Amino acid sequence: MGTFHELWQWHLTGIIQGIASSFVCMIPAPIILGNWFKKKTGMAVGISAAFSGLVGMIGSSFLGMAIPAFGWRVSYVAVGIVSTVLVLPISLFVLRCKPEEMGLLPYGAEDVEQRAVSDASAPASGENGITLKELLRQPEFYIAVGAYWTSVSCAYLNSFLTPCGIAAGLTLQAAAMMTSISLLGNMSSKLILGKISDSLGIIRTFEVSIALAFLGHVLLFVGSPETVMAGSLFYGVTLPLSSVMMPLFCRIFWNGETYSTAYAYSTMVGTLLGAPFNMWFGTFYDITGDYRLTIGVSAAMLIMLTFLIILEGVRLKRAKSGKSPSQAR
Repeated sequence: MGTFHELWQWHLTGIIQGIASSFVCMIPAPIILGNWFKKKTGMAVGISAAFSGLVGMIGSSFLGMAIPAFGWRVSYVAVGIVSTVLVLPISLFVLRCKPEEMGLLPYGAEDVEQRAVSDASAPASGENGITLKELLRQPEFYIAVGAYWTSVSCAYLNSFLTPCGIAAGLTLQAAAMMTSISLLGNMSSKLILGKISDSLGIIRTFEVSIALAFLGHVLLFVGSPETVMAGSLFYGVTLPLSSVMMPLFCRIFWNGETYSTAYAYSTMVGTLLGAPFNMWFGTFYDITGDYRLTIGVSAAMLIMLTFLIILEGVRLKRAKSGKSPSQAR
């Protein structure tokens, strides 16, 4: 981007980045961590996601200092070079998709095997993969797509935190701090949610995280200088809904190679459905001159997400009681 001179180049790059980010950032990490961790998967995913936020903070700080000193073109080129040097060698020569490639077992594999032996009536976990045609027949796939769509759509509100702060009466400097405060809530909640999901359970943890994110939306909606600052902290919990909770949520449905395929499709479809919200959120402000409609729509998406999580919780309870979802209907 540091060499661009035409508007179409930015548009094309935006499309490429949007597609590539799913394959580079969102999809691989949960799949690889799931292969390496059969126990404490939530903590592993949470730590991984938290460090992605930390690197983002460092990168933003670097750009903030580099652009005034060297110009945005040189700074963008430098970021591209540093990213390539850091990511490419590790991906090619260090990272392994499965521990079996190094002659190792996943962490906690022994406990999983013992539970499988002690529960002979447990259903097959679907380790051997699934086709798209088979996936489209599963109600779980549509629940996962809907959950990812709603969670990732809410995340686009993050781009409007600073304007929300200015509209609430904050100075530009104070409003700009809202993004940093949101990142603080983002990073800390990733670690906490990943940890407690291993003990509290994925469904219950998802519900708690949605409640905290909804509180952030309410505080932003009130629109006073005090509430928007606090709201940005709680809003930070919104971002881990898609990066931490959704990968764990999908593990309720699928395992092994089936998980890799199903999670990838769920993520891609959900991202495509949610992409227009970034534009729509800005359009809502242009129409009304107020960010409350944008915040309200994002909060409505959280309510839809809550319904989907509760629905799956009911399905799980019925399955444990010996009824399949179809029998329960």
